[in-house]
Amino acid sequence: MGHSHFDDANRERAAWNAGKKVGTKRPFTQKQIWAIRFFLDRERRIRDRALTDKGITPCIPSSRSRKIPFVYDKDIYRQRHRVENLFAKLKDWRRIATRYDRCAHTFFSAICIAATIIFWINES
Repeated sequence: MGHSHFDDANRERAAWNAGKKVGTKRPFTQKQIWAIRFFLDRERRIRDRALTDKGITPCIPSSRSRKIPFVYDKDIYRQRHRVENLFAKLKDWRRIATRYDRCAHTFFSAICIAATIIFWINES
């Protein structure tokens, strides 16, 4: 009997950061910052200028109907999606969703147990 190509046990999975530079990136110089601001002002991209002024990099893709789609980091978006999925799965646990536990450390231990079980189920 053959194996499914969807089975994770049959293929080697590379690390999510394989081949990427690990750590913080080099900060922009003052000249680069002003060049980015000038470009955004010239192109009348107000939203991108506001994000740049606050030092925010967008990680959610723009809507398909947008005339000029903005650039986003697909790897960060993938990681954000995984975290959102984990929270969605944690909310399936009634004890965690309604916060039955009075103490913070008991609640945190319930979250750890649930996350461990969710991780164990996904791996097997």
